[in-house]
Amino acid sequence: MNVVNDFLDILQNIETAITATFKAYPEIGDKDVILATERLIAAYTREKKKLPVLPVKLPANSVPVFKAMEAMCELRLTRESNDVVDDELAGYKIPLRIMIVCLERLHKSQLRWHKENGFKGYLNFIKDYTP
Repeated sequence: MNVVNDFLDILQNIETAITATFKAYPEIGDKDVILATERLIAAYTREKKKLPVLPVKLPANSVPVFKAMEAMCELRLTRESNDVVDDELAGYKIPLRIMIVCLERLHKSQLRWHKENGFKGYLNFIKDYTP
C-alpha cells in the first residue's frame, strides 16, 4: 500500500485542518503539531485495540491542532463492524486502521520537514499546498 497515492485526499484533508489552525494561531510550531499527531495516533491505536479511552493531556499550543485534526479524522472515519465500508461511503469513509496509517505518514513528514527547516519547517512547507 502506498499511503500517499492511495489516500492523498485524507492526508490533504488533515493537512488543511492543520494549516487552518496555523493561520488562526500563528504562534504554534512544528513541535505542537508533532505532539498533537502523536497523541491522536495513540488515542486511535488504543481505540483499535479496544482499550479504554484516556484523557489527552497537551500543552496549550497543541490543543487547537489536536482538536482540528481529530475533527477532520472523525469526518472521514467509519467504525462499521469488521472495518467494512458501505458502498455509498466507499472512497469517503475509511476504517480506523487506515486512519492510523495516514496519521503515521503525516507524522513522518512532520519530523522530516521540522528537522530539515527548523521551528516551523513543516508548517511553512504545507501552507503552500493547502488552502
